[in-house]
Amino acid sequence: MQNTLGVISQSQGFNGTSMGTMTSKIMIRGVEKGTLVLLDGVPLNQDGKYNLDDIPTDIIDSIEVVKGGGTVLYGSEATGGVINIRTKGHVNNQVSVGVGNFGKQRGSLTFGDDRFSIMMSAEHRGFAAEMAGNSYSTGRNKTHYDYDNGNKRSLLWKYKITDGVTFSQYYNTNKNRYLVYNDNNMYKGKLWKVNDYEDRDNLFTLNYDKDTWKGYISYGTQEKTSYQTGVSTRGVKAAKDLYSWRKGHNTNISLQKEFLTDKAVFLIGGDVKFEDMDLRGTATTGSSGMSQSTAVKTGSTQKRNTYSLFASVDYAASEKDNVIVSARQTWANNIKAEQTVNGVSTETKNDSMSKFTPEIQYIHQIDQNTSVYGKVGKSFRLPALTQIFGIGNIYPKLD
Repeated sequence: MQNTLGVISQSQGFNGTSMGTMTSKIMIRGVEKGTLVLLDGVPLNQDGKYNLDDIPTDIIDSIEVVKGGGTVLYGSEATGGVINIRTKGHVNNQVSVGVGNFGKQRGSLTFGDDRFSIMMSAEHRGFAAEMAGNSYSTGRNKTHYDYDNGNKRSLLWKYKITDGVTFSQYYNTNKNRYLVYNDNNMYKGKLWKVNDYEDRDNLFTLNYDKDTWKGYISYGTQEKTSYQTGVSTRGVKAAKDLYSWRKGHNTNISLQKEFLTDKAVFLIGGDVKFEDMDLRGTATTGSSGMSQSTAVKTGSTQKRNTYSLFASVDYAASEKDNVIVSARQTWANNIKAEQTVNGVSTETKNDSMSKFTPEIQYIHQIDQNTSVYGKVGKSFRLPALTQIFGIGNIYPKLD
């Protein structure tokens, strides 16, 4: 992805690992939060989050990059563009193992036949000393980090039920630990805090692609947990405390139909998305290096339903000229959250959201390798649930 023109990739932690909700991201043509990531055409984004490092390269067959606003055909999260990661349909029976520096180890296993295939991989990331550091403006908490033994496990299996109908499951679990050393006068470079991060993704998909019909039904969960363990100046570790936890559940239904004529291609379709997010966190009190057992506990359960209808016509005005006119109507309702602070719950509702996004494109083919292209359209980004209702102990003002 880093070698693709107009695309900037950014990873968070060691070897591209995520650190809680801080994940890798792709920016297409400068749009930081406008990239929709698909796995075999099914969205991986949940609440705007995805981590490309969670996808093992062994299962990838090809990667498609669509630059420019694609909200008309793909929905509101595609204001910058779309990345579709296609996994292998047929795999060879193969075993591979590898070792590297920093104590890294990895292995993968693939096998299958014409109807069934399975791909498994495991990775141990090893240890890296003093990989990063920071300092607050006062200089009191100057720190440096060690990466300490992360692990990743992935599984993808597919079963071809009939011609055009495939069922698949993708599962991934990721664990990473960072050791934080405090370089101020009190700690003198000794261990100050241990940060543990655990991610778990699970996606089930029933995919249909035959003749002029295409669609899927998917259910996916994305779970991210972070723990903090404080260490005293004498090296005594406090109890391991849950710092933040979030688990999203997404159900997606998509169906589209293509109609062909001599001079035009018509496409109509619709999407339904049910999403909810459960969050738990700890509002830190006192020193960050101390135990948080008496800190304020916060939680939230957030929900939303989104419906879309779209249509497009690709008209061949001449042998070298095509005009494409498209439009999407999006509705979002049942937008609500139940937020809890130290056991006291309040319910918040948000107004329904809707948006109409039209688009017109023109393509002129100069020769086999050269064309002139122009597009005028409207894009929008439906705010993520946590952008509407907040996360942890930070709540936005809805007005």
